[in-house]
Amino acid sequence: MNTKHTPGPWILHEDGRSIYTDHTNTAGMFSIAQGFSGNAPDMDRANLALAAAAPDLLSALEATYKHLRNNADATVEASDLYNTVCAAIAKATAQQ
Repeated sequence: MNTKHTPGPWILHEDGRSIYTDHTNTAGMFSIAQGFSGNAPDMDRANLALAAAAPDLLSALEATYKHLRNNADATVEASDLYNTVCAAIAKATAQQ
């Protein structure tokens, strides 16, 4: 699948208030996301940790999709797991 997002890994900054990647630009790193000034630091850390895992989670979903398609019988496309995986991939790649 072709994705247009910044390649991973996405790294949660040690302060828990931003995500960056080591794909360099002129500044040496590339910022992906920042926390919100109105949030508590613990909430920012939790939200951004989940977001930083996004490229890995998408890869896991794509691998699950391939496994289901390659190793299941004809009923796989009707399964809840298959539908959930497909919906999550579509949401993550804006293919809704």
